[in-house]
Amino acid sequence: HGPGDASPSGAEMNLEASNDVALGVLGAGGGDDEDEPDDLDEATETELIRSILEQGRVLQEYSRDVDARLQQAEMESVADFIQEADGMVALHDQIRNADSILAGMESLLGNFQSDLGRVSGEIRQLQVQSQMLTTKLRNRRAAEGRLGEFVEQVALPEHVVIGILEADVNEAYRMHMDELDKKLKFLTQD
Repeated sequence: HGPGDASPSGAEMNLEASNDVALGVLGAGGGDDEDEPDDLDEATETELIRSILEQGRVLQEYSRDVDARLQQAEMESVADFIQEADGMVALHDQIRNADSILAGMESLLGNFQSDLGRVSGEIRQLQVQSQMLTTKLRNRRAAEGRLGEFVEQVALPEHVVIGILEADVNEAYRMHMDELDKKLKFLTQD
């Protein structure tokens, strides 16, 4: 670049500097160019190297920061897993306890159902017995009614018996005998 040329932009300088550094590293006559002073080459190279080193330092710091975050996330993940594992074990124990309780309740309900079946059978037997007793009671009442009529027809009242046995023979005696005659006629009927 000559003294009358326009000044290059920063990006062009960095590009030229990186090319010069690359050429210098490869041994392609980096400081022998007569158009550029040695001090400018050295300053540019120093600036470029400083920039690359700073970028490398920034990348290393960023890399360390990312590694630290990854390790932190990994530790938190492991801690969460351990914490959740305890919860899962507790949940498993609770489910097992609930299953045990439900099995016990199922057994109780089965026994209760069996007992209800027996009670139902006993209730049916009691109903049959109750119907039989009701029928017997109805029959006895019917028999009692007929027997009561029969007894009334054949039994002599106490005053008639006393009148026949102890009373004088008179008109009252004859009425007692008529009563006895009615009762005897009733007994001889078919």
